[in-house]
Amino acid sequence: GRRGSLGESTRKGEKRHLHPLFPELQRVDIHPDARIGEGVLLDHATGVVIGETTEVGNDVSILQNVMLRGTG
Repeated sequence: GRRGSLGESTRKGEKRHLHPLFPELQRVDIHPDARIGEGVLLDHATGVVIGETTEVGNDVSILQNVMLRGTG
């Protein structure tokens, strides 16, 4: 898998364990199976939702109040 990707199977158990904490602590909801590239910036990430089938490429900036969903 990609280095740093939320989709890496080697860290799947850890992601699933930590996932419920993110929305409450950071007001961000990133599904543990979303594929996130390297160099992604969540600038003022309040209100960001990234769904299960979403793929975010490398060097992407995401601002606040954004919902990303893939197709399935």
